[in-house]
Amino acid sequence: MPSRTSLGAWDMSIPVSIQPLEAPDIPDCAGLSAAAFARDPHTIVKQLGRQPYNIFEITRLSLEENLKR
Repeated sequence: MPSRTSLGAWDMSIPVSIQPLEAPDIPDCAGLSAAAFARDPHTIVKQLGRQPYNIFEITRLSLEENLKR
């Protein structure tokens, strides 16, 4: 059950643990990125071009390259 903070606001936090990204995490992270940009007007317009802007693939490839470093 949410509780109130010292300032009276509702504390809706959930426990979070930040860990280093590993290769098996990449599809899930790319999916989160794609979902986050799904309603972004600029991304929607880019998807209408000759070469559709695929956030999932762009993120997946970028994360894979970063893990190689």
